[in-house]
Amino acid sequence: MALNQSYMMHEAARPEAYQTPESSIFNVEAMSDEQIILLHRGLTSAFDSEEVASGIRDKDIAEGMVSQLRSDFGNLASRDPERVKRLVEWCMHSDKGYDHEFAETIAPSLVAHDYPFVRDTLISLSIDGLEMASEGTFLTIPRLMRDHLTPEQVADFNAHLEVRGADPMSPARPDQD
Repeated sequence: MALNQSYMMHEAARPEAYQTPESSIFNVEAMSDEQIILLHRGLTSAFDSEEVASGIRDKDIAEGMVSQLRSDFGNLASRDPERVKRLVEWCMHSDKGYDHEFAETIAPSLVAHDYPFVRDTLISLSIDGLEMASEGTFLTIPRLMRDHLTPEQVADFNAHLEVRGADPMSPARPDQD
């Protein structure tokens, strides 16, 4: 699926795009969906590739910038959850591992808005996307369970995992970060 899909090319005008948030490196509100995806790919490849990163410091800087981008998405999800949901859906249909990783990273920011969507997305990534799973994939669900889900949601999540033939998971321990 190409980045220039029609639903991404004709985004609604966003007046907040003309103001840069004071506490953020990235003004994700002002960026197009394509720019956000390409930024994540670039930052991720910067610390995955020795050809791009010239040293450990570059990798640390890129990793910090990816963390900031994730944080910015958490804030965007509280203001515009449908936009974040569209980005997650697009990333889920991509053939690029970096995009799947981005979906895995930003989907949990929608848990307060649409828990079933987050559950189904993460289960799909952990079961169907194993060939493109990142190292963090197998900790995303336990961390989500620990930090954001009620005991009832944890039970529901595990019931859905079992229906898909996967083993249930336990919330992450406090020292698993």
